[in-house]
Amino acid sequence: MKVAIVHSALGRFGGGEIMTCLHGIYLKRLGHEVEIFYGGPMMERWRERTNKHIQIRELPFPFSIESQKKLIKLPSKLKSFDVILFHHHVDPFIKYFLTSVLDKKIVWYCGEPMEALWNDEISERPIEKLKETTRATSKDLYGGFFSNLLSSDFLYKFAVGVLKKLDFYTTRSFDKIITNSRYTKNLVRKVYGLADNVTVVYPGIEKDRFKIEKCKNSGVPIESDYMMAIGPFQPLKNYTKLIKAYSLLHSQIRKDNKLVILGEGILKKKIEKLASDLGVRKDVKMPGFVSEDKISKYYSNCKFLLHLAVYETFGLTPLEAALFEKPTISSDRGGPSETIEDGKTGILVDIENPQEIAKAMMKMIKDDNFRINSGRLARKRVLEKFSIEQSTQRLASELELII
Repeated sequence: MKVAIVHSALGRFGGGEIMTCLHGIYLKRLGHEVEIFYGGPMMERWRERTNKHIQIRELPFPFSIESQKKLIKLPSKLKSFDVILFHHHVDPFIKYFLTSVLDKKIVWYCGEPMEALWNDEISERPIEKLKETTRATSKDLYGGFFSNLLSSDFLYKFAVGVLKKLDFYTTRSFDKIITNSRYTKNLVRKVYGLADNVTVVYPGIEKDRFKIEKCKNSGVPIESDYMMAIGPFQPLKNYTKLIKAYSLLHSQIRKDNKLVILGEGILKKKIEKLASDLGVRKDVKMPGFVSEDKISKYYSNCKFLLHLAVYETFGLTPLEAALFEKPTISSDRGGPSETIEDGKTGILVDIENPQEIAKAMMKMIKDDNFRINSGRLARKRVLEKFSIEQSTQRLASELELII
């Protein structure tokens, strides 16, 4: 089977981009011919690793004369493939263009309907809530003039409405949609009105991706004096509720159990101010973006992970934490509720309720046996049910069904 994977990294390199690379690499290991057509930022170590196995071709973004010339040539390059796999995000203009001109089997591995367009449907919050984030991302993709014009107060709703119609029409023309969770499958039904020919293939994780260390001669995970959250400072990561919940802990508890948030983003200063206003700034550490090697050390030393996004269609970080035998406090809705067993491998909470989140924090902090046993069970569950090998084999089987 000859597969072209098409992906647009919309402003950053995150979980969707990692899964794009991993599915490409492991499809090749299964004996399939694979090339990736990729646009946007990619970590150099992931580019080097992926290039050792499969060719990465440029996926141009559409708003320059030079890019349009490359885009026009793209269909001819894709015609030799058996199936075109749109993996996670693809720029809506490119997606529409390719589905209009290609007479090929096209499959979408859907990590989520694009939140900048469908936030009101997905999280039941106004699309204006994401305007600041959308503007920053679109500047990276399309340039300042076009982005400022379409994100202006006068044109924003109109532009989103047009892109919604374009995305809706394009998505309904796909030969197949594969979602990354049952939760995402329900979103596809809600947003696009599609139920038939939609299947679920969970993402997977590499057990050897991180260097995992334990205390010598004990077998007990290393633990330092902090809990941890990972992700960009943007509205949907829900750091406001996280800080409010943390502020409900007693001052001595906070002193002995710091909160570390890894990431960067447009809302970082606002979160810093909120922490100061609530009197917890000295106990909240925000080191910014860190490399994978350093993330490994943070995972190794944290007590547990906090993953409290407003909505999360799957969520790789709880799986990553589980590799280090660290449990997670996460949302009782969405993708994490399909990977975390409440009360066994973590705790599921109402992420809109700071009191409930704080109660779960205290459970993790005070009950050492629960925390350590939950971490061990989390690792066992991830290795048994969410490996990258299992994920890729299931993805390949779904692709082969339509050829």
